Amino acid sequence: MSTLIVSNRLDPFNGNLGDFASDPSLYFPWLQSAKKMQLDRVGAKVLPIRRLRGANVIIGGGGLLETTLPAFKWGMERVIRHADPARTVVWGAGLNAHGADNATAILPSYLDDLALVGIRDYLPGRTRWVPCSSVLLPELQQDYKVTQEAVIYDNWQFPWVNDTFLSRMVNNRRFASPAAKRAAVSQVIAFLGSAEVVLTSAYHGALWATLLGKKVVVTRPFSSKFNYFRHKPVVLEEGEQWQDAAERARAYPDVLDDYRTEVNKFADEVRALFRL
Repeated sequence: MSTLIVSNRLDPFNGNLGDFASDPSLYFPWLQSAKKMQLDRVGAKVLPIRRLRGANVIIGGGGLLETTLPAFKWGMERVIRHADPARTVVWGAGLNAHGADNATAILPSYLDDLALVGIRDYLPGRTRWVPCSSVLLPELQQDYKVTQEAVIYDNWQFPWVNDTFLSRMVNNRRFASPAAKRAAVSQVIAFLGSAEVVLTSAYHGALWATLLGKKVVVTRPFSSKFNYFRHKPVVLEEGEQWQDAAERARAYPDVLDDYRTEVNKFADEVRALFRL
């Protein structure tokens, strides 16, 4: 039986670095032969619905649940309608409602019918918390020399407009090869590791910086995905100086092992379910 991983922006040459690194097949050899389907192309001629039928299906990672992004919402509806719920897993996906409606965690009802569900959002008593698979990146275990007080890591669509002269990177660009994209992930983590404080509008910027033991300030909380971290960053308030926000922030230097343990436990259950 084939195994499919359905996620967003899996293109190895272009797209969001965090979503790229969320793919569980990057970390588990028994998933390396899995086929990948980009969510916003499901149902298109190149990714026909029939590929979902009778397959093991992994949805995630990334902000795929209750998303207000039309293309991904359209794709999720097709996956849920056509995949076998007894062989469908949500792995490290999370809520992603943009705008004014992002304050309440509304979980989709179809989750109750699926074989295994692990949500990257920390919602005790409501869902099982399974962090993004990118917590297994080996770069997160390295020690980096701190050479800067603060750095900026922006979501390219929601940059932080400011007059600081801090070093800045963005989470989305084009790449010459899959290897170049993987190398860019390493560069981003080293960049985050070089600072005491990370100012970010990117989900994975906040996640990776937290696991590196940094103080994290979310500069533009445009989505519900920023509301439910297990170890919460602070949010820059309107008119607030980033230095004042950083004073309110807390570092969590010893949480990486716990995150990795939860992902590995969930992986064992997926492997047993799919008999891989």
